[in-house]
Amino acid sequence: MTDSDPYERPDYLVQEFQESKGTGDEDTFPYDLNIVINGLAEQNQTMAERVEKIKKAEIDHPVFEALPKLKSWYINDDFRGGANPAKDDLEDAMNAFDKSGWSTSAYICLLQKCKLLADVPGQDLESDLNRLLNLVLAHESTLSHPESIEIPNYLNSSHIYQLFDLIEDEMGQVSDESKLHALELASFGAFKFGHQGRYMVERNWLEHYINLAKTQNRDEDTLTGYDRLLESYESSVKEADQYNLKATFLHDALLDAQEILTTEEQKQLTGRIQAYEKESVDAGEYGVHEETIEREQLQGLIDTFDDRFKTTRSRISAQAALWNSATWNEFFPSPNHITESEPGISDILSRRITDSEYNPISKTEGGVEGIKDNVPFAYTAELQLNDQLLSECLRTRVDDGTLDTEDFYGVIQSIPGLSQDDIKFLESAVDYYYEGKYDASYHIAITRFEGVTKRALQSRGEVTNALKPDDSIEQRGLEGLLDDILIDRDPFLGYYIKYKYSNKQGQNLRNRSAHSQMFYAEMNPSNAILVLYDVLRTGIRIKHSFGQ
Repeated sequence: MTDSDPYERPDYLVQEFQESKGTGDEDTFPYDLNIVINGLAEQNQTMAERVEKIKKAEIDHPVFEALPKLKSWYINDDFRGGANPAKDDLEDAMNAFDKSGWSTSAYICLLQKCKLLADVPGQDLESDLNRLLNLVLAHESTLSHPESIEIPNYLNSSHIYQLFDLIEDEMGQVSDESKLHALELASFGAFKFGHQGRYMVERNWLEHYINLAKTQNRDEDTLTGYDRLLESYESSVKEADQYNLKATFLHDALLDAQEILTTEEQKQLTGRIQAYEKESVDAGEYGVHEETIEREQLQGLIDTFDDRFKTTRSRISAQAALWNSATWNEFFPSPNHITESEPGISDILSRRITDSEYNPISKTEGGVEGIKDNVPFAYTAELQLNDQLLSECLRTRVDDGTLDTEDFYGVIQSIPGLSQDDIKFLESAVDYYYEGKYDASYHIAITRFEGVTKRALQSRGEVTNALKPDDSIEQRGLEGLLDDILIDRDPFLGYYIKYKYSNKQGQNLRNRSAHSQMFYAEMNPSNAILVLYDVLRTGIRIKHSFGQ
């Protein structure tokens, strides 16, 4: 591990604990604690090394007693010296945090204790799981009164999704009462967010509701969940102020509820999609109105990104979060739009693709011929929405000082296989961005895409050349690296890079840059920060996806 690794400087979890203890406010400490313990459960060696450094701090609190024991269990399968005493330490830590008023930290400790009990044979998971459910949802909550649904404001949805995942995975160890309690929680949470008009978050909760109902073989509740999911999409359609957005929501509804829709219902939805697409073309709507979408429909994703970045308010953890954010699949368009869906009406119509500043990028002519070569409409729309979201989140953290040049330098120097030239060019791109020279930053970063991808893959032992028909050897270009290697191992990244940077049916940014087809108006801070970030997260994800 190099000196610039995001986790090289030790004990920022300890520092956060000490700072929070001084102010009496737990602040971002529980978020980092959750990351560390989940990392140990995933046998992440970086987290294991961090725990060894944390151990040397000798902090007198049961949660810090638990971490080395959790490491012994998850990394070394040590029950006697690991799992068994760790569950007692987590219980003591929960009680200590509860006494101090650190409610999120208490919840995290109890959640992690339940995960530990689920992993260890012969343990009683039920009593602690019931305690956890009671922390989240009071029994007096009712669907008829949204204000009675008290989901604690110290918990965000991602905390509760971990609880749902645990119950879905461990159905055999969970009582019928707790299963029903979890189903009610998912139902009430979805109802509460739907009542607030936060329909994307509502649908995330409904997804868990449907999964919980399915795993309990509750067919009637499963159908109810799908009905509510369709109603949520209809609410989004009603509020959307553009025809192409209405079509996008109906397209997603068709995909998500396909298994319960009759053939006639699917035809009706397809007909409505076609009608809205025609209205969109007639009205001159092309691309996606990112500002409207981001404000009204993507608040759930923005909240998720912001919550995760709370773990990194200090400069040390900001660098680590910049590294970690590359691994968050939620901020890529779903590859399922490409791999699992057949072309629909929306893919037959011609459409124009624009960037986040509404500059024209490319156009597909539509029609039945060549439809399989077009990027699915849902993928294109989701790519544009995610780009708008990421550019705003990243720019905000640069502008408010959360991310500085040193944070970017540290991440660059930690990407495997980069040449010194790669490092110098990318650091120059960072410097130019912070100086407001977005055109220079953009063009320097985008020229490193193929080289960074190739050298990162080579550092992981991948073969980046190919055998030609005449038995000679040639280096694969970026498109070949994506099609032959990366898409198979990491479809989130592979399809994203392909259709944003390399393929003419997508935005084709890299080739447009190389052939002087870019508009100067595209050299804006949003596009500059995204290209730089995409180069970095390509190297980071290759490190994660292809092993050490």
